Amino acid sequence: MPFRSTRTLIALMVLAGNSAILADDAPSFFSKFQFHANVSQGFLFSSDNNYLTTDSSDGSAKWTEAALSLSRPITDKLRAGVQVHSYSLGQLGRQRVTLDWAYADYKLSRYFGVRAGKVKTPTGLYNDVQDIDAVYQWVLLPQGMYPADLKGFLLSHEGGIVYGEVSPSKKFGSIEYQGFGGLRSQSRVEGFATTMAEQGVQLGTDSGPMAGADVRWRTGLEGLMLGASYVHTDLSAPDSKAGPYPFPIETIYSMKHVYAQYERGKMVLSGEWRTNPLWLTIGPYPQRYTPNRAWYAMATYRVASKLSMGSYFEDSLCFLSGGRDRTDPLNYQKDLAVNGRYDFNRYLYLKLEGHYMQGVLWGFYSLDNPNGYQKDTRLVAARVGFTI
Repeated sequence: MPFRSTRTLIALMVLAGNSAILADDAPSFFSKFQFHANVSQGFLFSSDNNYLTTDSSDGSAKWTEAALSLSRPITDKLRAGVQVHSYSLGQLGRQRVTLDWAYADYKLSRYFGVRAGKVKTPTGLYNDVQDIDAVYQWVLLPQGMYPADLKGFLLSHEGGIVYGEVSPSKKFGSIEYQGFGGLRSQSRVEGFATTMAEQGVQLGTDSGPMAGADVRWRTGLEGLMLGASYVHTDLSAPDSKAGPYPFPIETIYSMKHVYAQYERGKMVLSGEWRTNPLWLTIGPYPQRYTPNRAWYAMATYRVASKLSMGSYFEDSLCFLSGGRDRTDPLNYQKDLAVNGRYDFNRYLYLKLEGHYMQGVLWGFYSLDNPNGYQKDTRLVAARVGFTI
């Protein structure tokens, strides 16, 4: 959502806190703000295939990202926050300043709270922290579940969330729940619009209702967390065009996640499985059903106070190219990643990662691979970031 389209929402947030502002003197008021910022620069170098719309086969530094967030408690139970974001990844993002999220959060008790505005969508282990590069280990999260070219679309939605936590007993652990709904919109400078452009279709306004839930059980076994998410989304782009002709697009999909994480000492083990069937109608063509599933297993270990290492393996399958040929590289992707992260201090960090990918299902575009694809891709990815 462009920043200028959020004026009404921000005005409502200001009005909500107006009484508190008037009650506080200026020094006390400003001292309660929490300010965070993150700036990062990425680098991609790959064999043969270009990746994520960059010229990565020649080495590319066309990956810059910055985010600025501000939040403040208004009362003991009410809090408000906002984050603006800008990024450029190859031909995506184009360094536009957009609103990641802007919310008012009222927490009645640990059992029940409400958050409204443009809010993060809580699915899986990483979806609602994709905008905070500094908090996770990886340069690139598993792309079958957390695609860098669709991050803005998946990160948040306009609407609300109800949430809470219950703890039947210490032995049982606790259950955290979140139910959400609202409106989700595709960006014209992200991956789906780029894919449509490759097919000669100019994507119009693509948005629609969504609803879902996320439940996490922090078990009585210390360090073990189990969870599940569900989202249903119905998108419509009635003003899309193929040349001068109307070419409406409708997309219906449901996303089911199950996930687990176990932390013990310096080690963290994680895994997720997701199925995401699509029903896609493009122009005058009949609706097409596309199965889609992905899973990964991940491990990280803190070698020293400033150095951590990790690895994951991901396996994805989606019949986007038509047919049901599991040997077609366009229909699958397997990714083995090995990673290291070094934190120079609390502000500055460096990530270095190697990937061996088989198949070209996610993140590969014909616009920067005009001669076709090689089946396998070796990729080195690096990112240096500064956070406060």
